[in-house]
Amino acid sequence: MANLQEAPSEVPAPSTQPSPANTPTQPPPKPPSPPLRILRVSQLDAELLDGELTGLLKEQFLKIFSFFRPTIKETYDPEITALLTYLISQVTLYASGASYGLELQNLRYRNERRHLGDRETASINAPLTRWQKIAHAVIHIGGRWGWLRLNRFATSHEWSEHPAVSSVSTVYFPQRDADPPKKHDMRYRIWKLLQKAETIFRSLSLLNFLVFLYNGKYRSVLDRILRMRLVYAKPEMSRQVSFDFMNRELVWTAFTEFLLFLMPLINLSQLKAAFNRMVRVQSNISLPEDICGICYGTENDGDAGGVVTPASTGGTVQMPYETSCGHVFCYYCLK
Repeated sequence: MANLQEAPSEVPAPSTQPSPANTPTQPPPKPPSPPLRILRVSQLDAELLDGELTGLLKEQFLKIFSFFRPTIKETYDPEITALLTYLISQVTLYASGASYGLELQNLRYRNERRHLGDRETASINAPLTRWQKIAHAVIHIGGRWGWLRLNRFATSHEWSEHPAVSSVSTVYFPQRDADPPKKHDMRYRIWKLLQKAETIFRSLSLLNFLVFLYNGKYRSVLDRILRMRLVYAKPEMSRQVSFDFMNRELVWTAFTEFLLFLMPLINLSQLKAAFNRMVRVQSNISLPEDICGICYGTENDGDAGGVVTPASTGGTVQMPYETSCGHVFCYYCLK
């Protein structure tokens, strides 16, 4: 009987690990937000519009001096350009963060330092700080004015034409070195530094433009240094492209070219004569058949001095005579 007794079955201990059905589901990771893309053509168009506006205002302003001190245009051109640029920027860019050209393209500047990482696509754009505006005015306006004025001064005083100056040892001891080293004048050195600085800046501008074409950020080197990025002022606004002005310009250009092609083929003298014949006022005066035209004219001109003529009879045809053209006159008037 002991051998027939079954061993008690072992009951498995309950597992402390939760089953897959009871495991709480974790939310999937949030995909990264797409990078902010701003149309490059809109940014470049805004720059062109601002440049054309400044040029238009400058042209109208310089007309004041067309008959009064016309040399002011050439003498103070950098100062006039800097003043107009500052006034336009003060009432637009430094006041609202967008110039007139940027507003037309639905763009404005923002402080990109506040939008690093995931905050790049934030709905609220951080405005420019005060030091960014001051630095932009000093470098963009003041720096350009200083550069133009310094280049003008160096060119007018011919800094690039100053000859090299021999060293002191060569002047007093010419026998020491047959080909001694020469030291250039300080003005020539400054001019060479200006040329190198301009070359470096142009190279950086070209490199920045290539990067701008790639990612659409920072239109200029100054914008990249100050972290001033152009974004949409109203992202929900759809971009509307109007070709009305372009179509009008194309029509007028084609019409002008057609007239320039047609004018040499037109005989103006014949055209003028034909036009005069068309607009000439024709006389509607007609006399009855029993009235002589010569007698009628003589009677209207005045009295014949007491002599009895057909004209004194009221212009009635006396002894009618028909001419080759078919008109009837007095025989006395014709003879």
